[in-house]
Amino acid sequence: MKIMKNLDTQEEFEQLIEDSRKKPQILLKHSTRCPISRGAMSECKRFAKRDNSADIWTLLVVENRELSQAVADQTGIEHRSPQAIIFRDGRPVWKGSHYDIIAEDLSAKIAE
Repeated sequence: MKIMKNLDTQEEFEQLIEDSRKKPQILLKHSTRCPISRGAMSECKRFAKRDNSADIWTLLVVENRELSQAVADQTGIEHRSPQAIIFRDGRPVWKGSHYDIIAEDLSAKIAE
């Protein structure tokens, strides 16, 4: 299983953007207080077990509200939790939230 990276700083977000120029990156905005978010985390872990086509970063939104808002501001994508954003070539190319975050759909979106 691929290790999911923690996104804790603006510099790490900038690294995610840079890494997306070489390989798709998935950012999961995760709430440790939400059962729906636990389900989205499980789906991302399922994706990671079977698909190496993208790196996965996890941003804990309760613990890191400022960075979560900064990501929303920089991408122009309104904050949701849970929320998955796929980055390719330095920009977001797909977003989904709540029950839209499914391992098979992540694989399909990465393959597009």
